[in-house]
Amino acid sequence: MVEGAPNLAPNSSAEYGPVAAKDRIECLDILRGLALLMILAANMPAFNSPLYYLEDAGQPWWSSRADHIADALVDTFVQTESVALFSFLFGLGFAMQLMRANSSGLSFLSLYARRLLALIAIGAIHAYLIWMGDILILYGVLGFFLLLFRNLKAATILLLAVVLYLVPPARWELSLVREMTVRNSASAPNNSSDEKALRAQEEARRQVASSVQAYGHGTWLEITAQRARDYAYYVAHNQALTIFPMFLFGLYAGRRRIFERLDVYLRWFRRALGWSAAIALPTVFLLRVLYLPGMPSWTVLLRPALFAIEHASLIAFYICAVTVLQHSSRMKRVTAPLAAAGRLALSNYIFQSVICTFIFYSYGLRLYGKVGPVAGLALTLAIFATQVLLSVVWSWHFRLGPIEWLWRTITYGRSQPMRA
Repeated sequence: MVEGAPNLAPNSSAEYGPVAAKDRIECLDILRGLALLMILAANMPAFNSPLYYLEDAGQPWWSSRADHIADALVDTFVQTESVALFSFLFGLGFAMQLMRANSSGLSFLSLYARRLLALIAIGAIHAYLIWMGDILILYGVLGFFLLLFRNLKAATILLLAVVLYLVPPARWELSLVREMTVRNSASAPNNSSDEKALRAQEEARRQVASSVQAYGHGTWLEITAQRARDYAYYVAHNQALTIFPMFLFGLYAGRRRIFERLDVYLRWFRRALGWSAAIALPTVFLLRVLYLPGMPSWTVLLRPALFAIEHASLIAFYICAVTVLQHSSRMKRVTAPLAAAGRLALSNYIFQSVICTFIFYSYGLRLYGKVGPVAGLALTLAIFATQVLLSVVWSWHFRLGPIEWLWRTITYGRSQPMRA
């Protein structure tokens, strides 16, 4: 959901403005296209069910073995990695825009502020009028914090990214230690915590029932009210601590011009591809084993560290695999349509919400709660294939997607050309 960047030398005096199509880095557009597919697969259960309340409610939603397997695959390989990949690309885009502005001798702050405010406005429309699972508002808000890091050295940015990346697993580890301490202490009172958990469960179950009624059978006003409640819950459990480190990793990659100098870094990407695969596969297996029934209670303490390793290695694998494969002449024919979808990433992201809410909500096909993970994956592939096809056709005639046009027009303060 960020624009590509031109391959300008540091001393270029080119006018700072929207990136020309010929100057885009195709590898990054392909990564955006992959992230779009992943985020649709990750969001599909939330489009179709009160997913965010189910864990607190203690209510299983799907019963078949096939659905549980499909849900586990998405949760393992896609769920958190999709947002992380988009976040990495956002930070990378920020770095490239900053360097373009500096090379042109122009002020960056006012332009970037308009860009973020426009993104927040688009996100607000998305969150309150289309679907509650919006990520754009959070991106826009965190984007302002990213400004604080713009003048740091690349090595410092990388160090801070690693430290901040380890904060959520560390917090998880501390919470597990506290839970085990309370559980193992016979004299520790736990009535208050039990009552709090019970109240949370009752509230979650009320919201599950309310969601089914509103989205599956309610009027537009009832859906809008439920969507506002759901978004408030979503914000209260926001992903800021996991998103911002990926912003910094992307900022580091942009400052080092890694994707602008792939001829230099391609060998490094090939080695990293092998290492990330070698690390990801065993950690995925070990982490799943730790969730099996009958494991010793102390093994839960291993979960945060293994998750951090698994998550980082999977993201690295996806990035390296796309970068390496994109340099194959045979694969370029396959990845070109994916790049077309990536160039329209923001429009496609919003379109996913529009089409999925129409399929599931009462003002459309009324399938809310009726599509399991297996059927959801099939629907994901069908919707994304349609998006790719439409993106290719659209790109034959237009330079920008409709939401990209609006975003750029607000950012640059002048109407942007649409025709190719």
